[in-house]
Amino acid sequence: MLRLARLFDKVRVLSTLGGITLGGLMLVLTVPATAQNCPTPPPSITSSTPPVDVTSTGSNCNPITDFDDFSWRMFVAMIWPALQGQRGVPDTTKSNFPVSGPLVFETYKADWESFPPPTAPNPPPAPSPWADFAGTQNPCGQYTSAGWGDLVLASYTKFGNLGLAGFGPFLIGPLIAQNQTYVRYLASYNQTEYTQMLNQKLYLQANLGNVTFCSNGATVNGNQCPAENSIDLKSAWMDMTGMPAATMSRYYTKTAYVLDPATNACSQKTMGLVGLHIVAKTPSRPQWIWSTFEQVDNVPPIGSKPPYTQKFNFNDGTGTPMPAQSPYCVTGQNGCPPATPPPSPMPPTAPAPFNVQRIMPIGINPQSTPATNTAYQNLLKTAAPNSPWQFYQLVMTQWPVPGTPPPNTNPGSPLFTFPGTGATSSFSNVTLETFDQVKVGTGCMNCHNATAHPGGAANGNDFLWSLAVNAWAPPTVAPHGALALGKPRLADSTLASFKSLKGLLDSAVTTNKAMLKSAEAKAKKKKAEKPQ
Repeated sequence: MLRLARLFDKVRVLSTLGGITLGGLMLVLTVPATAQNCPTPPPSITSSTPPVDVTSTGSNCNPITDFDDFSWRMFVAMIWPALQGQRGVPDTTKSNFPVSGPLVFETYKADWESFPPPTAPNPPPAPSPWADFAGTQNPCGQYTSAGWGDLVLASYTKFGNLGLAGFGPFLIGPLIAQNQTYVRYLASYNQTEYTQMLNQKLYLQANLGNVTFCSNGATVNGNQCPAENSIDLKSAWMDMTGMPAATMSRYYTKTAYVLDPATNACSQKTMGLVGLHIVAKTPSRPQWIWSTFEQVDNVPPIGSKPPYTQKFNFNDGTGTPMPAQSPYCVTGQNGCPPATPPPSPMPPTAPAPFNVQRIMPIGINPQSTPATNTAYQNLLKTAAPNSPWQFYQLVMTQWPVPGTPPPNTNPGSPLFTFPGTGATSSFSNVTLETFDQVKVGTGCMNCHNATAHPGGAANGNDFLWSLAVNAWAPPTVAPHGALALGKPRLADSTLASFKSLKGLLDSAVTTNKAMLKSAEAKAKKKKAEKPQ
């Protein structure tokens, strides 16, 4: 790992000099010529145990393949069938990748289970122990009892209950599928991470700041960490009601309790997994390794042109460009904040969809990551030909360079990430990073760096946005605008995190508007030059 870290140091230096770009040029600059002969990690779908760390195939090898292989092995462990009645425990007697759950990733502790609701009394009750199930204490209310294997989806944005935290006018609108339904999101945590959140009472704003989560072999707050690394997930789901059977067979689907925006009641719907973030803290990468997956039918490939022979979840195939930001805002989120142009409050049913485009290519290198995807997809197809997992793909792995441990851990800013400074982007998941694809400054690690090092502070909440977003704060009569000015209801680290986040979001929207304006101008010029 030391030799690998030294290679990453070379990569970081080259990136600082502006040598990192997307595409084949990147490998010429960052990987020795002998890297072409380095062994590719053999793909494997036989282990239900998440890998402890990245395994290097050699000192001069292309590290992208090693990290992408790590991402896929994490994915396989997450989609493994869970042992009946036990959270986060795989059933090692099963390896056929069934089309129904519960699967390991579905049994992690959901964000709505992990934090007291904003309406909780002061002081709020502690969240339930890891092994317990929510029962009627869920967003659907007393008429729904959530137990083993149940999925409850309530959030309309990837930032979950950001509006409930009471900070300022964030414009984080919903994503609309082409079937005119809202995409739903869920954050969840494995036992190592959740137990630490529970024991340190990180579900309270008063206890945030100076947080460090566990990894294998580490000592945190004087306590020896368990063998399993901290792992957290963010999943994206779309309503599959009415989809043809041939289409449904390409998705992992789940009957879930889904919150209705009009009635605040839940109904059962068939939901399909369209996106999944997997974030794992490892011994050599205390700033976590960031892996993100999608279902393959989300949007057309880069460079393709209509008409298409297939339908996509988030693009109608007309060539209409993606807007600079969501045209909707979440009703009730700080009163649907003003913007330019102002968004529309999301309608209860049948919202008008908008086109989503893949702006950044899949993976850091257009040869490496797709090849790894093909290898794993073929294994899954052979092992379980009727399983939908062959239709999922890794779209990006991002990692810290170098992976220095505490107390001298580097931040997750682009200077210390790969891809990083000089790269165009590290965002490419169209369901979870829809409007953030263009700039590396709003990439996975730098976005989460805003809460790990809020306002440039040394220690925040170890890259976990869920703490700042969801941790309970005592009630107040102050308006939300006053909270943004620094009233003491929220932790200092939370206030600084949200201010940094707002800057990132504003920057992304500004960049998107400029890119859209440029594209429209080129299209107009091309049309004018076309012979009549």
